[in-house]
Amino acid sequence: MKIDITSMFFNSKIEGQTATPAWGTSIGQNKSRDCRIDDFKEEVVDMVIGMTYKSISDFDNLDVSKGSSDREIVTCSVFQDVFLNNKKIENCQYVLLLVREHSKSHEGRLLISYAPYITYNGVSNQECINLMQNALGCTPQGCWFVYDISIKNQSELHFYAVVVNSTSPMIYSSIKSRNRSEEWKSLIPDGNAGNKGDYKTPVGLQMIFYGAPGTGKSHTIQERTEHEDVIRTTFHPDTDYSTFVGAYKPTTIDAPVMTVIGTKAVPVENEDGSPRIEPKIIYEFVNQAFLQAYVKAWEKYCEGGFDNAQKQFLVIEEINRGNCAQIFGDLFQLLDRNNAGFSDYPIKADADMAKQLKKQLKDLTIEDPDAINSLYKGENIVSQVLDGELLLLPKNLYIWATMNTSDQSLFPIDSAFKRRWDWQYMPIANGFENWYISVDDYKFDWWLFLQKINKLIGATTHSEDKKLGYYFCKAKNKEIDANLFVSKVIFYLWNDVFKDYEFANSVFDDIDGNKLTFDKFYTTINGNAIVVEDKVVMFLNKLDEAIDKEYSMLLPNVETTTGLSGNDFTNYSFEGSAPMGKSELGKTIMLKYLNENAGLTFDEIKAKFPDSLLGSVASKGLIVKDEEDLGSYQRYYVGGFKSADGVKFKIYKQWTVGNIQNIKNFAFSQGWNVEEKGSWRRKDNNA
Repeated sequence: MKIDITSMFFNSKIEGQTATPAWGTSIGQNKSRDCRIDDFKEEVVDMVIGMTYKSISDFDNLDVSKGSSDREIVTCSVFQDVFLNNKKIENCQYVLLLVREHSKSHEGRLLISYAPYITYNGVSNQECINLMQNALGCTPQGCWFVYDISIKNQSELHFYAVVVNSTSPMIYSSIKSRNRSEEWKSLIPDGNAGNKGDYKTPVGLQMIFYGAPGTGKSHTIQERTEHEDVIRTTFHPDTDYSTFVGAYKPTTIDAPVMTVIGTKAVPVENEDGSPRIEPKIIYEFVNQAFLQAYVKAWEKYCEGGFDNAQKQFLVIEEINRGNCAQIFGDLFQLLDRNNAGFSDYPIKADADMAKQLKKQLKDLTIEDPDAINSLYKGENIVSQVLDGELLLLPKNLYIWATMNTSDQSLFPIDSAFKRRWDWQYMPIANGFENWYISVDDYKFDWWLFLQKINKLIGATTHSEDKKLGYYFCKAKNKEIDANLFVSKVIFYLWNDVFKDYEFANSVFDDIDGNKLTFDKFYTTINGNAIVVEDKVVMFLNKLDEAIDKEYSMLLPNVETTTGLSGNDFTNYSFEGSAPMGKSELGKTIMLKYLNENAGLTFDEIKAKFPDSLLGSVASKGLIVKDEEDLGSYQRYYVGGFKSADGVKFKIYKQWTVGNIQNIKNFAFSQGWNVEEKGSWRRKDNNA
């Protein structure tokens, strides 16, 4: 369905005017409008059918509070299969509304609304728009517009968009809105306002994808270079010109053994008369990533010609972790490209490189050398390139790189180097993977955690650099367990983000009033570090209460074995200890007994702590051998547990309100003291 260009555009304004996007298209009533139901009846019908097919009946989780109060919601449709210019946007949700207006000028008019602020289940359309912006190759300031929205196969929501300026907003003066619209219409593929052909995402010859750690920079490059020839390298502090470009290196070859008879060198023969061969070390010029990509790009250019050469990609991971000025050296000059895509300023190759390139390019032929030579005032550049004398980047050589903004202080990139690249910002966005943090007996929503901790990072550092992206760590079967969370996320927060700010916020306070230092997240058992999950739960609870407390990241936890529902945060003291949760209590009781009875065999330990203590909680057993396949039952304490007969084992951690009394009774039978020490409770998110 064609929409008016001014209905959905980004980062453009006309000086002296306050016009904003309409964020909606009327589907009837006024026949003077662009989208008339008479002219586009079939497309409108497809839209309405698709919206009906994807409609929801429960509006409780729908938030349109930022919209007009003069509109009645008729239908709310939620789409997970979202496409931009015929390419699917992964992990994306978009909501369309069919609304009826009740304003004086448009009483009863039906409108399809696609506003960015429409939010369902805590996810706004703006998050999907950010992903579309990335797919188009735009920075957050880039100007682009949507000219068509359609529904295919009843469930696929398709947007068709065009980029006006990928890096900067478009500010117009002394023109009318319709003049801007006419200009933009000319950018639509084939000049046809109804065309839905593929619009090619702008592809820069030299691009740096930058953003917070975990925003999917490498993944985006991998997607965009799918089915292309890619040579990949990673910069680090020891990377230099020779390891990036090429240098002489020792290598081993098989060579005949020689001896001297008189004044002549003669080969040594084996007893059977064959020449004797032995390995010999020689020095050869070895191409590294840059020259490998350079040679392959010219080979592809010679095969395809000026207009049809296949792309060759050189991908540099973590570009700012190396000293770019040192690594690129005089290659820096090649990064200036002309309008045709070739280097504006060829450079002379040194003698060793020239010899190597001449050997590798000698059999190549460029059918139309004048197409290149004409770019350099007719000078015979092509012959000098193929002879290895000159270095010149061909138009089909793409150099793309990633940069973590959190690492920008390693080797700052100077402005002269920066301006030779296109910069693609990767915003922090919901990955829609439904990941969760699993710690103790509780689950916390990963995306809500990121939103809360990133707000705290921003408020503390006044910077975007140290924030966490969705893929900062990788979940296993959607779960981020306590070990992964502490070793990767907590370690990063404590050592790279907040340590320079003295952990001033109260979320870093321990239960005793002192600061929660990183070492408190671990305890030691038989020399092995074990995560203290209660400390993790305490930190997450404090963060949950301190930042946007109306949106809890704590996921509902239904205790089916007892008929009880909700999340129970009762704290316990064992033998006068500091308060701890249920999982920690169960482990502590068991370890105290095992430490005092160190001579028990594995079978004796199993007999002392039978599976029946867990009640009806599903598991592989309370005590299981290390080598046992746990299947989906991953909630075990691991490491450091070993019986007297040498069997290594794991201890299940899921003590709940339904079975915690069993392990408490065991403690009482040993004459030990267990007391409740307060309770922190919260209603389910669904309450």
